[in-house]
Amino acid sequence: MQYVMIVRSSHLQGGHQALNYFHELENNNFLLIYFIFDGVNLANKHIELPTDEPSISEAWQDLASRYDYNLKVCAASCARRGITEDHLAERFSFGSLGELVEACEQADKVHCI
Repeated sequence: MQYVMIVRSSHLQGGHQALNYFHELENNNFLLIYFIFDGVNLANKHIELPTDEPSISEAWQDLASRYDYNLKVCAASCARRGITEDHLAERFSFGSLGELVEACEQADKVHCI
């Protein structure tokens, strides 16, 4: 099965759920992991968290490196939140809604969190 995951929530609003879902399906093939709306905040390397709060962004970067996934962020959502290319953490890059639509058409299942 091939999956597309759309992450809409930031680390403050349930970003953990997306990571948990990935872990449940990590042996499966993800066509695309796409961050949109407040989910793009997970790609911002300039957000500093309290020392007792785990970095969801770093966890995504580790998973992307381990499984060689590209993490795409919606350029429009980033622009609305003041996130430029200089703000993107490692393994995150801008993607388009066209890429998302194409991947959704090819996927067996699309999961939004």
